[in-house]
Amino acid sequence: MSVSNFEHEYLFVLGNGASIASADPELDNYLEFKPSIENYIPILEKLSEQEKKSPFGLLDFMEESHLQALKWLIEKVIEISGRKRERDIVKLLAILEEDYANNWNHQNNLQLQERTDRSAQNLGDISTLENAIYHFVAAYYTKFEKKYLKKLWQLVQKDHSPLISLNWDINFERVIHEKNPTIPMANYYGEYIFNLLPSDQKNEPYNPLVKILKPHGSLNWLIPTDIKGTYGDLNIESDQMQSGCQLRVVDNLPTNFNSECQCFLIPPVPDKVAVERFSGLFWKIKETVWNVISAKIREYAINSRILVIIGYSFPPEDKHIENLFNCNRFERIIVFDKCEATFNRIKEYFRGAKAEFKKSGFAEIMDWLDVGEGFKPSRS
Repeated sequence: MSVSNFEHEYLFVLGNGASIASADPELDNYLEFKPSIENYIPILEKLSEQEKKSPFGLLDFMEESHLQALKWLIEKVIEISGRKRERDIVKLLAILEEDYANNWNHQNNLQLQERTDRSAQNLGDISTLENAIYHFVAAYYTKFEKKYLKKLWQLVQKDHSPLISLNWDINFERVIHEKNPTIPMANYYGEYIFNLLPSDQKNEPYNPLVKILKPHGSLNWLIPTDIKGTYGDLNIESDQMQSGCQLRVVDNLPTNFNSECQCFLIPPVPDKVAVERFSGLFWKIKETVWNVISAKIREYAINSRILVIIGYSFPPEDKHIENLFNCNRFERIIVFDKCEATFNRIKEYFRGAKAEFKKSGFAEIMDWLDVGEGFKPSRS
């Protein structure tokens, strides 16, 4: 079929379901919870109980460096969760970011010193959560099932399709990098991210092997922790902001993660929190990166013929993602998910497109033919 009216034939979207499907299946029995981000805090609570009874049993699956760091982070994360009465780790991050903004901007209600102290506590809590997320996810995905992701990479590179990943892990990137070890992952995330990198990471010209948009950030995007306090509320111009950003993109999940740097994660912020309320260079960078990536997603939505959704449900609380797809010309949507209710909700949202349900989830990607658009017969 001619695609002259579309820049891209396919646009792929990866959600947490794709990460779960590619994880080491043996861990399901050990953890007793699916490793979704919604179950993150219950998993930590379970690990805490197990640690009190016996030494960590996850060492067979995870690297010891991550486990040692995770052990002392568990209780702090559970404490923050209890204090804020929120057990969803993503929502908890958003609450802390909102608190940080409020404590800096409600100057009429708080004395400067108290405002500064509360902001410092919130920043400490945010850093703790992001450290814990890093060590748990990095450890959990030390071993993962690659076959579905390898198949996906074949499909993506065939038509040079863009891909939106809403996950913090880098499973898909690691599969690509194994096949192309001479091209750094710094080239994977679009020219804007590449241009934010320090000069020592840009020795070679930008080489867009693949275009992966990660609107929530990524565990292999690192930034110095002191960038938040160093610049305070200064009104930094765009070029100054970029030169001072020092965002680094590494090719794996670093095992020497420490207090001098943190992952550059962009948790969804509640709509009621206006962007201009955030203070400091760190938040300005997050805002700018989110805006650029969001604009690119909108561009792909209007210029792609077929939307392929793998393990993402477009949940009601993700309005910030749903809104990016409001303007689209999709003729078909293909949904890989085991939940029919999820498919029906997505189908209703994209009413103008012909919808196809792959009820075996990510595993059914293996039935996608290498040529044309067809599938092999579904499994019985």
